[in-house]
Amino acid sequence: MPGWFPFVAGPANLAWAFCSIALAIALYRTARVPRGVSLGLVVAYLGIIPLSMIGGGIVAGAYWLAIGYLLSHGAIERRVLEPATA
Repeated sequence: MPGWFPFVAGPANLAWAFCSIALAIALYRTARVPRGVSLGLVVAYLGIIPLSMIGGGIVAGAYWLAIGYLLSHGAIERRVLEPATA
């Protein structure tokens, strides 16, 4: 592992956590997707980074598989935003 890695990994993980939480809050407030989907983003992050040494990736993978299944079967509505008019 390069000597610079610990200096980059910490801030990168904090940025990922912050952005996952911010995205989950934004999706929750706007109700663009079901509430459980938006809150699951935080669970997926926890599974991928902090819990990765004890199998957290399985939890995150299960979450993303469930999202893919719901999207493919039309259980999550995909809304297309219309362009803004001036």
